[in-house]
Amino acid sequence: MGKLSSKFRSLYNPRYLCCRSMGQFYTPKQERNKGKPIVYSPVFKSYGLVLNYDAKDFNSTVSMEFCPFCGNRLPDEGLIEDAWYTCLENEFGLSYDPKDNWEQFFESVPEEFKTDEWWIKRGL
Repeated sequence: MGKLSSKFRSLYNPRYLCCRSMGQFYTPKQERNKGKPIVYSPVFKSYGLVLNYDAKDFNSTVSMEFCPFCGNRLPDEGLIEDAWYTCLENEFGLSYDPKDNWEQFFESVPEEFKTDEWWIKRGL
């Protein structure tokens, strides 16, 4: 599989699809499961393989390091996730303790950190 043309890329979100097959088999995480085996999270620039189609959300996924179709390396979710927490703490004084309520913490997170805006703006 070759790289995607900009015209094809514009038909799909995210901008970081590595091949046409990936575009055909992914579902944006916020759209829930549409029967496609790959989900994308724009917040952490990460891809996951759905393990349970009956789940109401995507907690039953496994992270993907490589595209199963073309073999290209996918973005490192761990690095982006670490940067997310670091930016929130350094720039806004927000830190999450696993003993805290996640929903309450997430409500206090600035809107840009709930989309891909935060890492695009910082060049990550």
